[in-house]
Amino acid sequence: MKRLISPALLFACLVTPSLAQTPFAGMKNRIKADANTLILINVDKMFGSPVADRERWAERRQAAYDAGLTALPPDATQVLIAGRMEHGLDQAAWELAMVNLRNERNVTSVAQRYGGTMDEVEGRSAAHLPNDHYVVQLGTKLMASHTPPNRQSVARWLRGTDVTYTGP
Repeated sequence: MKRLISPALLFACLVTPSLAQTPFAGMKNRIKADANTLILINVDKMFGSPVADRERWAERRQAAYDAGLTALPPDATQVLIAGRMEHGLDQAAWELAMVNLRNERNVTSVAQRYGGTMDEVEGRSAAHLPNDHYVVQLGTKLMASHTPPNRQSVARWLRGTDVTYTGP
């Protein structure tokens, strides 16, 4: 009788080594415990893919960002998106996006670009944007966006996941 490997075990074997080797440092420990949705994007690999080469994504990346067609900064290297979906309601209770950047960035530039107001939450510089997001400076090259932009919710998230991050 053949013994089949369970799909869960196969998935764990395939995913675990790659997750352990991914450089999402400073991000993965900031995911809220009640998240039920997670997306990890290696932007460098995505823009180095055959379809990206064929369709010249890299050449059009800066122009799309400058025109406001994408919020993904051209120097983004990794993106982590997490959330808590309320499946019966088909909406998110909260969403969190973190972006590692190649270059240093200050959240003040985000506030200026999107017409936000500056704030400080849990000792961190933050921008409250008019599109219902808080953008928080987590490191010199690490930014996070949290919605809904409830200041208390953002503060609880920061307190609950605060880690020392010395990376980029």
